[in-house]
Amino acid sequence: MRRRFGVFGSLVAVVGWLATAGPLQAQTCADPRPAPGGPALYVEDLNLDAAGDAAIEVKLATGANEVAGTQNDLVFPAGVAVKTRSNGRPDCAVNPDINKGGTSFAFRTAGCPEGSTCVRALVLATDNVDPIPDGSVLYTCNVTVSGSGGTVGVSGVILSTPTGGRVDGATGRDGVVCVGGVAPPPSCADPRPAPGGPALYVEDLNLDAAGDAAIEVKLATGANEVAGTQNDLVFPAGVAVKTRSNGRPDCAVNPDINKGGTSFAFRTAGCPEGSTCVRALVLATDNVDPIPDGSVLYTCNVTVSGSGGTVGVSGVILSTPTGGRVDGATGRDGVVCV
Repeated sequence: MRRRFGVFGSLVAVVGWLATAGPLQAQTCADPRPAPGGPALYVEDLNLDAAGDAAIEVKLATGANEVAGTQNDLVFPAGVAVKTRSNGRPDCAVNPDINKGGTSFAFRTAGCPEGSTCVRALVLATDNVDPIPDGSVLYTCNVTVSGSGGTVGVSGVILSTPTGGRVDGATGRDGVVCVGGVAPPPSCADPRPAPGGPALYVEDLNLDAAGDAAIEVKLATGANEVAGTQNDLVFPAGVAVKTRSNGRPDCAVNPDINKGGTSFAFRTAGCPEGSTCVRALVLATDNVDPIPDGSVLYTCNVTVSGSGGTVGVSGVILSTPTGGRVDGATGRDGVVCV
């Protein structure tokens, strides 16, 4: 069922969600992170003694919601290659304990990043709408891990209630597969191109040295008209957002997009320990003009230390000029590398 939201109500009245960021730049395997607060679907971090065959687990954090079914996409990097069954399907299997026998898995090519393999998973049953217990393993996928491993991406998360509604604010958390005490290479990768959209993303940033910098948050419309946005950012200790004299985050809207009602605020509820969280609402009180595709929505001034870190993006809402909500909007984290 498609619901509609007022252009301002959809941005202000929705409960926020926070996703944590993967330790992409760590020199050794970090301890697996605890489950996110939810509602969320996440890949459990996995530390291996050596490269080879392994299985990743995809789990559910209900966030106190009743969840009867889920959908999500996984992006497997070259270092964590998902296996293929003899029937050409991904080598993934639903957890029989959750009683969702209608579950299916399929490879996806449309929009899959070059050099990666993408899988769509639908977890459901045709004979029941029983809620899935919080913390359950939804399914596993058999993989071949090479080199130092990599990060399995999670996107397009949809959680469905027993009555057929959609759980608001559902997010996905990527999972880090780390081999032999050595995390993915510490050298800075080339900044990634924009996602296909609809999405909001932090532009990857490579720095010659630690110190002050500014991150950019951008919009990929995916051919939709977008008049306003909401999202949460999670700043790790290595990418500390600055604070203005008024106690607000040191972030500023891009004046070129003409959204003078934009605001920024620190959030503590649900913010991961050791991180700083910011909610951004990009809107105008005097116009519903569409924001051009590829626009910088806003920037945040940060202090980068050590080797940097990953700025997490979650709780993405994109609103149309007529007050509707853009379906399928996602967020992509941004890597700040020194």
